Amino acid sequence: MSILVTGGLGYIGIHLVYDLLPNFKIVVLDIENINPKLKDIFRKRGEFHFFQVDISNSLSSSSVCDELKTLNVKTIVHLAALKSVEESKLNPDLYKVNLKMTEEIVSLSSLLGCENFVFSSSASVYGQGINLTIGSPLNPNNPYAQSKIDCENLIINSGLNYLILRYFNPIGIYSSLWNGDVPFFKLRGNLFDVFVSSLRNKSSLVVNDNENSTRDYIYIGDLCRVTIKNLKDMDKKTSCIKNVGMGVGTRLVDIIDIFKNYVSVEQGKGEWKENALVSSLSKSISCTTNDKDFPNKYIKEVVGDLTL
Repeated sequence: MSILVTGGLGYIGIHLVYDLLPNFKIVVLDIENINPKLKDIFRKRGEFHFFQVDISNSLSSSSVCDELKTLNVKTIVHLAALKSVEESKLNPDLYKVNLKMTEEIVSLSSLLGCENFVFSSSASVYGQGINLTIGSPLNPNNPYAQSKIDCENLIINSGLNYLILRYFNPIGIYSSLWNGDVPFFKLRGNLFDVFVSSLRNKSSLVVNDNENSTRDYIYIGDLCRVTIKNLKDMDKKTSCIKNVGMGVGTRLVDIIDIFKNYVSVEQGKGEWKENALVSSLSKSISCTTNDKDFPNKYIKEVVGDLTL
């Protein structure tokens, strides 16, 4: 059995594929070409197939579809999407492609006879709030978040056995997924990516945000672990939506204090671009901790790993 992962060269995708490979045959579709070094890393871990393709363009009638039919794909993990909140505000029409890609992958799923469909959604669908559950009102405040809701609705009404995971704020990078001084994936421009860039370039980190803002951060390894666990449970044929976070808030000011141990930090005057989830905390979650010292210790460990 093979698992097909769209957007498998993105931030979440590259880590998830790495963790899936020892136990599953993996097929990745991505619009970007794969670094030969990364392909070697993946193939040393298990059976790996890669296709460079734009999944928004009639994928079901392409030659790639014919090749995929020979690989016994039974589960699709759909991660591919445009993901910049700020860009979606500036160019909302561009983000209609997220729904188009999902339509193509849902159609492909039917053609391949896939049994399960996993969708990477986002906590941005809630807007801002605390103690968020799956039953909390959806309040998208940007086109990116709205595109996630549109995709969710398409999948729910598709008749597929689905698992929709609303990811909160993943952080961290596996040490094995660095290509020298840079990771194998494109940095996303969020706070932790800016920190990595400042660290590697030996430059100051400029913070443009309310220092009291709070977010629910989850280590990328935990996010992958939760995703794989829930993926394995899909054989029960019970479609569902889940939040994936830690349920613990970390203030920006506390993160900045940790950053200051490694880089100089300056307070900017602009508005932080990734400000959509200020004060957004998950209550109904798939990953939890009982450690009272969790926020600071956890962030310190992730930041420390990035400095190695």
